[in-house]
Amino acid sequence: MYANFLRVFAFMSVALAAMALAPGADAAKLQPAVIAYLDSQKILRKSIAAASIRKQIDAYRVTYRSEVAESEKRLRKEEAELTRQRPILSVEAFAVKRRGFEDSIASVQRIVQNRTRMLDRSFSVAMRQVDSAIRKIVSGLASEYGFNIVVERRQILFAHRDLDITKVVLEKLNATLPDIKVPVPTGKPTAPAKN
Repeated sequence: MYANFLRVFAFMSVALAAMALAPGADAAKLQPAVIAYLDSQKILRKSIAAASIRKQIDAYRVTYRSEVAESEKRLRKEEAELTRQRPILSVEAFAVKRRGFEDSIASVQRIVQNRTRMLDRSFSVAMRQVDSAIRKIVSGLASEYGFNIVVERRQILFAHRDLDITKVVLEKLNATLPDIKVPVPTGKPTAPAKN
């Protein structure tokens, strides 16, 4: 394993040297990298807007679950009635009723899948607003502090804490985007809600 690491390291060293010596790769023209990092997962866990989105989606989910529970209750009654009628129905009549029952089950399953897709779509639309706000904040901080690279915390093995902009981004996000109205889940594509 160590030998593989050395081979990869040697290859990368040769590749970097070749790029540095290549025509047009004038190192004097390149600005030095000024790096910052942020923990986007922490921002999404702790931001007021993301918490608001989760709360609204959970409220829609509770409503949908109660509707599905009613449908399941109706299906259980229908199944019990079908089971009760089985001995007195002809084979053909029972088969017709059984197909109708199976169609009802498939219909409820389609409704559940459709509602799940609608919730996912509404969640994505709202979270894109949060992502857009984060990007604008990071861009402003880059101009203000002069960094030209921002890296996700999960991609870093080691970094000094002074390079972490998570707290500043979170504070600015909470100040500029304290709430987001999640679009009502519908069967058609939705546009981002305006605050």
